[in-house]
Amino acid sequence: MCLWLATMPRNAVGLNTRGGYELNKQTQGEAVSVQDINYESRVGWILAGCLIRGCSIFVGTVREVVGPEQQAKSADLNSSSYSKVSMRIDKWVYGEPQQWEHYVQLDQVPIELSAGRAVLHQGDVWRDVRLEVGKRLLVVFPLPPPLTENHEALNRIDRYGLVVSNEKLFPVIQATVTNHSRYAHKPEEMVDVPDLLNARNDYIFSGYLVSYFWAKGGNENTDIEAAVISQLIGNSHVPEGYWRFLEAPLVRAMTDNDSPVSEATRNQVTNSLIAAGCSENSGLARSGLRILIVVTDSGNIDVKPFLTEKQRRKLIRNYKALITADAVENKQATLESQLGLKSN
Repeated sequence: MCLWLATMPRNAVGLNTRGGYELNKQTQGEAVSVQDINYESRVGWILAGCLIRGCSIFVGTVREVVGPEQQAKSADLNSSSYSKVSMRIDKWVYGEPQQWEHYVQLDQVPIELSAGRAVLHQGDVWRDVRLEVGKRLLVVFPLPPPLTENHEALNRIDRYGLVVSNEKLFPVIQATVTNHSRYAHKPEEMVDVPDLLNARNDYIFSGYLVSYFWAKGGNENTDIEAAVISQLIGNSHVPEGYWRFLEAPLVRAMTDNDSPVSEATRNQVTNSLIAAGCSENSGLARSGLRILIVVTDSGNIDVKPFLTEKQRRKLIRNYKALITADAVENKQATLESQLGLKSN
């Protein structure tokens, strides 16, 4: 249905720095750079995937770091690991801690951290992590196997979902995890997502939201999810490079005939998509139009009763400038008809 979406590439979060994206302000007045926004958004994106698949999370203090006994001059740093990294577990953030000891050894920790480079062979898991004795880390790792038959506690980790060493981000990550748990138990509380997101520039939370909806949105709780997602596309607290990942889940929600959205939500989403399609921001306009093409073709939206003449002209202008003939599976005919255009 939505061929314009593909799996998120490594550098898909590039920000358009026009219109205030280059420098944002936290509520405390702290400046946030584009680099920080990219990193924090990526942390949120990865965190959502870990939570969806199942994971445990703790905060701990590094007690010992031992390098390889011998490091050949020609050794590839991308494939080398520390001999020993041990930590004291200070706090469990998520998951079942009963089967774990208070101290844990981290295996397969990349040696290239010592050179201060981003870790490539393990994706973004260890990006920008500072590893040194006394440093606190937040560690996200896949759910461990059940306790052994003799109920020995676990004390070793060799797979990781995400590692963060910037302690300023720990409370934000924990708050995002708390919200994830809350929404899992009470999906109706997702109605507060736009207000929470707009209260401050929390790019970990926004990255989490986009990743979560991209993976799971529009399959259940369609009414509330459609209303929320439509408010995230074009939201200034969501990096522009992420907007396109919200297209598919909104289409899923709006075209789910087994659990159709309410009339009130349909009207809200229609108005939001028209506003997006009329935008001077080409990325936002393109997203709005691509969604409108699919949902009008499926018969779930008719834009005609909602359009002013000014909006109709803007939609036609953006449509002609931004949408190619094969952009969305050649399903433009319905929207063209509703806009008063003739199909080619």
